[in-house]
Amino acid sequence: MTTTDWSERTLGEVASRLTVRNRGTSANVLTISAKVGLVNQEKYFNKSVASRNLDNYFLLERGDFAYNKSHSTGYPLGVVRRLERYDSGVVSPLYICFRPNPDANVDPDFLLHFFAGGGFDNDLRQIAKQGARNHGLLNVKASEYFDMRACFPPLPEQERIAEILESVDEAIQATKAVIDQTRKVKQGLLQQLLTRGIGHTRFKQTEIGEIPDSWDLVPLIELVPPERPIAYGVLKPGPFVADGTPMLRIMDIRGGRVNLEGVHLISAELDHGFRRTRLVGGETVISLVGTIGLTARVPESLAGANLHRNLGRIAPGARLDSHYLACAMGSPCIREQIVRATKGGNQPLLNLGDVKQLLLPTPSLAEQRVLANKLEAVEDALESSSAEHRLLIRLKSGLISDLLSARVRVEVDA
Repeated sequence: MTTTDWSERTLGEVASRLTVRNRGTSANVLTISAKVGLVNQEKYFNKSVASRNLDNYFLLERGDFAYNKSHSTGYPLGVVRRLERYDSGVVSPLYICFRPNPDANVDPDFLLHFFAGGGFDNDLRQIAKQGARNHGLLNVKASEYFDMRACFPPLPEQERIAEILESVDEAIQATKAVIDQTRKVKQGLLQQLLTRGIGHTRFKQTEIGEIPDSWDLVPLIELVPPERPIAYGVLKPGPFVADGTPMLRIMDIRGGRVNLEGVHLISAELDHGFRRTRLVGGETVISLVGTIGLTARVPESLAGANLHRNLGRIAPGARLDSHYLACAMGSPCIREQIVRATKGGNQPLLNLGDVKQLLLPTPSLAEQRVLANKLEAVEDALESSSAEHRLLIRLKSGLISDLLSARVRVEVDA
């Protein structure tokens, strides 16, 4: 097949603008979330931010589309979503709403993926450049929006492309469900193992609740080696270099593990100035600013790396297994202490002094290793599912790029 059977059309040729006013028909006020689509506003914000009088809001029916002109992280040109959760609802008149024309030879599912894949972005980018942003809204006129042009494949190919992309979406959602469930299992297991242990029958009451009678409850400061105290890292990390020492930041902690994709490198001179916080592997790092309490165990392969001052380093002493320490620092009983110790409003802050006083349930080293092995088996399953999820997202991105540009054509009858 060639692309000669693709046709260039405007959005106005394949869809019609919707301007039907509510006039008391519906009280289901919707907002567009890039992640979850058109959703009830009160459920999304836990409050209503709509006008009291909804008569001038646009009325949508299931299957209708709406464009939110607000730019947001990851969506600099705004976002289009389709009403799928409800039979009807109303949206702000600031949205541009439309419905695919039934006789325009356009598949609505394909159109949804077409927008998600940036099919109209070239024209939309030009339109958005013509006006300044006003309170976060792109200056996009409806008339210009419906004049955007793009090439569309024949209807059977649209339907096949939509089927392919939908099957990947279903796989992504299924994998996400596995991840969410595994995280719940992990948290439940953390709470159980870090407060009840395995096979214990006698318990004692402590500041963090019941723990096995044979366990100790010890402040972290007493469990780290004196020569490697709890500390934060590099004060002024820049400028970064192309060939240097890895420096861990908060964004390098994902899902309880260190991820080196995009890790920053610092010069040997800067690293030497902060050699007190060089990592040897086996430490636990914890986030201290902004997103508080993210933790991860530093793998031995990162020996010699350093860390940013927004992270704290906790080195295990003779009474701590490094894997147990990392697991325990992510447990609900430690998380509750961290929440109580966190200060600040818009920029939350956890002081190192409070980290040093966190109370850690401490069984024998032998039991720590048993508990850590059980918890890491769940962590491995979570990482495997997360890797599959990332792979599927990359696969979808590549498919969208290939299929919507005709670089790859699909066999309609396949």
